[in-house]
Amino acid sequence: MKTLWDEQTVFEQEDLRDIDFSDEELHRLTFTRCNFKGANMVGLLTQGCTFTACDFSFAQMGESRHVHTTFAGCTFSECSLFGAELEQCKCIGSSFSGASLTGLTLRGGNFAGCFLSGQNLKSMVLDGINFSGANLQNCNLEKSSLQNCDLTRAILSGANLKNADIQGACIDGVDMRQVLMKNTRIDVPQAIVIAGCLGCRLG
Repeated sequence: MKTLWDEQTVFEQEDLRDIDFSDEELHRLTFTRCNFKGANMVGLLTQGCTFTACDFSFAQMGESRHVHTTFAGCTFSECSLFGAELEQCKCIGSSFSGASLTGLTLRGGNFAGCFLSGQNLKSMVLDGINFSGANLQNCNLEKSSLQNCDLTRAILSGANLKNADIQGACIDGVDMRQVLMKNTRIDVPQAIVIAGCLGCRLG
């Protein structure tokens, strides 16, 4: 049985709310300003797709997998990403306000400018991800690994970095004064930046 996405590859301003994409596979499709509110995307696989300014509010995306897919300026309010996997995806400028990210697996990717305030990212492996300019305010990053991440100008006030590993991460332009740190693994260049934020200097 043919579906709409078997016959065309570009979709713009489509109302796809409550659509059932469960266990489907989408390859190299482009969606712009489309409405996916309440969509069932459980078990969905996307590969090389591009979603721009799309709304995934209240969508169910549990156990879905996304490979080299772009979500630019998208909204994931109250969306469930339980057990989902994002591999080398670009989520630039997207908002995850109120989204459920429990069990989410991230393998690389670009989350520059994303809104992740208040999210529970405890014990996650986030190595090498670009979080530059992202809002990570009040995020729980306890025991997480952020090695070699780009945190340039990210907002980290109130974030919990206890027992986290941020070695190799770029923290230029980050105000570390209100970041919760205890047993946090850092490197020497980071120690200098943090000391500067606290009004101290080495030597």
